[in-house]
Amino acid sequence: MLNNLKKFNPLLIIPLLLLTPILTVALLPAAHAATGTVCFSTNTSACQTTFGATSPVGSTLTVYVLLQGSDPLNGFDVQVFADHSVLAGTGMSLAGSVLGPSASIVVECLDGSLVVGPSCTPQDGVGVVHLASGITGSPVGTAGATSGVLFSITYTVQKSSTGTPVRFNTGCSGTSVASTCVTVTNGTPTPNSEMVSNATFANVSDFTIVISPSPIETTPGVAGSATVTLTALGTFSDLVQLSINPASTIAASITSPSGGLCDLTVPTCVASISVGPASAGTYMVRVDASGLSTPVSHFATSTVTVSLPDFKVTSAKSTLDIPSGGSATSVITVTPISGFTDNVGLTATAPTGVSVSFSSTTITGGSGTSTMIVSVSSSGVAGTITVTGTDLGTRGAGPHSTPVALTIPPFGFAVLAVPGALSIPRGGSLVSTITVTSSANFAGPVTLTAAITNQGTDSAGLTTNITPSFSPATVNVPAGGKAQANFFATTVKGSAFPSATDTATGNYTVTITATTPGFTPRIATITFNVFDFSFGPSYCSGSRSILTTPNANFDPVFVGGVCDTMTITTQTVAQGGSDGQGVGLEGGTLWLQVNALGGLTSNGFNGNGIAGLNPQLPGRGAATGVFVPELGFRACLAQTFWANGTQIPYSYLQAHGPIIAPGAGLYLDSGFNFGCRFDAGAYPNDVANPGVPFNNPDFLAVTAQALSTTLPGTYSFNICGLSGSLFNCKHYTLVIIQAPFVHQFAHIGHVSLSANGGQSFKLGVSNVDPNTIYVQVTFSGTGSAGDSFTVQTEVVSIAPFANANNLAVPVALTPKMVGEVFTFTTTIAVGISPTALTGVSTLNAVSSTFTVVP
Repeated sequence: MLNNLKKFNPLLIIPLLLLTPILTVALLPAAHAATGTVCFSTNTSACQTTFGATSPVGSTLTVYVLLQGSDPLNGFDVQVFADHSVLAGTGMSLAGSVLGPSASIVVECLDGSLVVGPSCTPQDGVGVVHLASGITGSPVGTAGATSGVLFSITYTVQKSSTGTPVRFNTGCSGTSVASTCVTVTNGTPTPNSEMVSNATFANVSDFTIVISPSPIETTPGVAGSATVTLTALGTFSDLVQLSINPASTIAASITSPSGGLCDLTVPTCVASISVGPASAGTYMVRVDASGLSTPVSHFATSTVTVSLPDFKVTSAKSTLDIPSGGSATSVITVTPISGFTDNVGLTATAPTGVSVSFSSTTITGGSGTSTMIVSVSSSGVAGTITVTGTDLGTRGAGPHSTPVALTIPPFGFAVLAVPGALSIPRGGSLVSTITVTSSANFAGPVTLTAAITNQGTDSAGLTTNITPSFSPATVNVPAGGKAQANFFATTVKGSAFPSATDTATGNYTVTITATTPGFTPRIATITFNVFDFSFGPSYCSGSRSILTTPNANFDPVFVGGVCDTMTITTQTVAQGGSDGQGVGLEGGTLWLQVNALGGLTSNGFNGNGIAGLNPQLPGRGAATGVFVPELGFRACLAQTFWANGTQIPYSYLQAHGPIIAPGAGLYLDSGFNFGCRFDAGAYPNDVANPGVPFNNPDFLAVTAQALSTTLPGTYSFNICGLSGSLFNCKHYTLVIIQAPFVHQFAHIGHVSLSANGGQSFKLGVSNVDPNTIYVQVTFSGTGSAGDSFTVQTEVVSIAPFANANNLAVPVALTPKMVGEVFTFTTTIAVGISPTALTGVSTLNAVSSTFTVVP
């Protein structure tokens, strides 16, 4: 395989997702000056977020993957996902690629099947198109301004859609975009920094119109009313004219909106109509709707019933199939007409040997339901059950009846699943015992089949790939006896990291059908819930307050922007640097969100005993971890990796760092054990309702600290959690930079309030790191009479080994400060991004005084 790759530049091959493990080449780091955007379009020039309006079913659609405003590149590795039932990928092309005519395909996968190259990745699957390409020689493009087509995808439009996501696949690491399968490389181990913009395919431009209630009911001489709801579908955006059709058999008018003009440039418009008044009878009203600028028209009709108050009786089942000795139920509904409010009594007549009862024989207020229970004795005969409702009030309405046909098979069987409801962790299996019982001396083979339906999941983009099976699939039922089989349904969880092949969490129903020739199939159901937990998004430290539950049961955390990269400096605690415990805003902290999925009752790392852990260390209990003398407490050393992906030995980390661990989380009680485990019930203000399933975001402080011998550079690390049998991890990046310091400082020792009304500091900061850094200096001052001030510079960037000079910071003074001596200090917040200043430096920090005079 290596021979086949020799024609490609090895500097290109390393960053590509599939080929990373194959070759290792020592390279110098490359600086990346710009963050570009990878996006979709049906043309070759501009990104689009919506397309497909002119693509009918059966047509071919070409979607271009574009690169906008990037650094130079000599290769890429991109995976795109779309619903295969809507858009079926048929091929990819490098024609017109920004890489030029010499670009070669390294890997091409379609729907998880290999077309070109050594192999597909675990993220490939149905609906995924995957292309990796590269060139030999120097990267192409201009720094910060490289734009053009990466490649194109050809889709066949399978069916109409009001909005199908077309997105870049997720679940990859070490790429240009965190957790996203998009890598753009310039030939070094560090890919270009990019952003992505997903899109939506919609080839439907239409609207719906519904009248509610329908039928419209009113009494003689009284006008009735209803609402007309219009809903835009797909790309439809227009004003719609409403009118009453002349064919309507009752007088009607549109009362709102004015002029009957409905605005569907927004998703929904609700109008009102009035019908009547009229004499007793049954009428029809029709509302027409036509787009003003688009040739789209629809209408809706409704029956109008004008009558004295009355009611009707209906049965949810028009036929009951009950074997001798068996029973069944149907829901009986009483529905009021024209404001009927009397109580209604329910009775039933049935064939010989058939008994009927109701969960309630009286429906109060003219509206409600009752469950009818029908039991058939061994001598029961088939026929018709007649359910009758009688007005128990003074209106004299009714009576009204509904028929229910009853059939009795000559022989039969019943099927039961035990347990019929359960919850399982993702990756586990549900097991239930299926019992088939003979009825009326039935004997013979019964075959079992199962269908699993999704009743609502909360894992977007994941699948319902649950495999059902029976052991045995066919049972032999003896006359008057029973037979049993075991039912299994296995869910999928690929690894500790999220995957597109993981089974979606949420609620499911298994419908088990038992069949044998000549007999009515029997049904048993099992409801089950698949639960899990997940990590992310993650936030840098900041000042924005977020409650950690949907209510105020817990203390808030203070976060900044979303980030998966943490920056700290080489300055240690002993030198006055950050302690890395997540207290306040001193840096060295990522706030990691913990989410309950599929009904898992969880308050993250503070509620249900989810343990933050290192999977390679034994124990996983409260005392788990490696004792690090420099820290003074037990820390759970995370799996940490050099920039080339090689894991760093724990013996090295203990001696040299960096130390990365789950921190104190939400609660900073003085007696808290800074270990790897967060036990349920540890805090008195944990008052979440136990046993109530909900998605509950909690936060964990993930902290980092440099020791005296820690090397600067780029690291990556895993943070993992365990809850019962569930095990999940997330991958992060840590950048350790040389601590910047103040090299220039000037201020006035005695400040005259009358002269200038303020003090102005002027300072400079030195960058001694090979990275471009962003810094913000904070001045904190305390006066001898208790007054104080805190001021900051703007966030400024400093090139590698360069200085930022003459940064001016004014401090406003007030008359009450006259006579006070102010003592002040400086602190530098630093990061490699202007929105994630998670590192702290106090090296060469200024500590001085000034006095305010009249």
